[in-house]
Amino acid sequence: MRYFAAMRGLSADLFYGKADVLKVVSASLSFLNFFCMAAGLLTLAGTVICGIGRHAGSLVLPAEISDWVLPVLTAAAVGYFTNYAAIWLLFKPYRPVRWLGGLQGVVPREQPRLAERVSEVVPETLLPPEELIAQFSQTFSGYLENPELLADVRKKVQFFVSRRKQDMALSLIPYIDAAVPAALEHEITPENLRKLYVRQLEPWARTKIADGPLVELVAGELKMRLPALTPVVRQVVQTGVQEYVRTEYPALSKLVNADEFASSMAARLNWTAVMEKLAETLSDDAVQPVIRRELDGLAIRMGGYLHSPGWNGEIENVCGELKKRVRIALHEWLATAFPDMIETWANMDELWLAVEQEVLPAIRGFVSHRFKRDQQTIIRTLDLEGRIVRVIMAQSPAEVHQLINRVSGEHLVRLQILGYILGGLAGFLLVFAQ
Repeated sequence: MRYFAAMRGLSADLFYGKADVLKVVSASLSFLNFFCMAAGLLTLAGTVICGIGRHAGSLVLPAEISDWVLPVLTAAAVGYFTNYAAIWLLFKPYRPVRWLGGLQGVVPREQPRLAERVSEVVPETLLPPEELIAQFSQTFSGYLENPELLADVRKKVQFFVSRRKQDMALSLIPYIDAAVPAALEHEITPENLRKLYVRQLEPWARTKIADGPLVELVAGELKMRLPALTPVVRQVVQTGVQEYVRTEYPALSKLVNADEFASSMAARLNWTAVMEKLAETLSDDAVQPVIRRELDGLAIRMGGYLHSPGWNGEIENVCGELKKRVRIALHEWLATAFPDMIETWANMDELWLAVEQEVLPAIRGFVSHRFKRDQQTIIRTLDLEGRIVRVIMAQSPAEVHQLINRVSGEHLVRLQILGYILGGLAGFLLVFAQ
């Protein structure tokens, strides 16, 4: 009944123009096979019944049927079932049958040889390993050229970094902290500080002094600090007067209390006028060259002092303190700024442009080179022949039967139908020859 149902469905598909040609052919072969089997069974049954009836004398058939139709149909049925039995014996019995002399289907009995032969034929004709590896290399390289791949990788990396940037920074900072002391020990040394001052700071300072803005800055700072310097100047004047009177006029110093005299003199001075006069003096163009000379000399003397023996111990302390401050400052800065820096790097167009233009081509070239260089190793590792043998041997006889049926089932059906046709033709020729 399933054959008639299939034919009805196929007829509907043909009527509405939906049927596939392969489906039409397959359904037609199934229907013809069913027809041949049914006709063969009916013919054999009818032949037996007619034979029994004729021998009993109770059945007489017309000459056309007994001489032509029945022999031709019987020969056709024999041809069909002969091919059917031959095909059946290819696969069944799956296991040897002892009471039939160890009868077993050809394919189950020869499954090891079949597996070995298929393992030889497939790599030689269908899937040569060299071509398979070359195709895989080409496919992989083409996959790396797909713009959607880079866009998807970029999206995933950026999402991952945005979620884990804090953890990534915390995992990287210890390595940076460990590398910093060695770099600082190598760079921050007394000799390098001396070189830095001589080569960079002193020329820069003297240039700024010669240009004038630094001198103007010093003069301006002095003006701003004159009110704060007034007590200091008064003390200096008072001390100077005391020393002067004691040294130059010792007799007078005995008659007049030098300390009271100096204090009284310093108190009677108009310090506001003195400060204003000093401010005017600092603004005088004649004073600025003096300041310039003093600053220039100070810069030179500083360089000499850095090379003096007395500076050695102090510069070591300076280097140690500087290293400590740099390590602390760098660690604090990394802890706060490094996570955002990592995310910024992950979002940089320049980074992904470099990946697209440099990294991916390098990967493609590397993969292609390795596939060519390690081709024989890959072939041995792939072990295509061994895999085919293991796969086939792992199949049960029934599964092998189903596998072959899926591949060549229609051809086997054609052989059965052809047996029916050839058997009928042979029966016709025999009857015709008689």
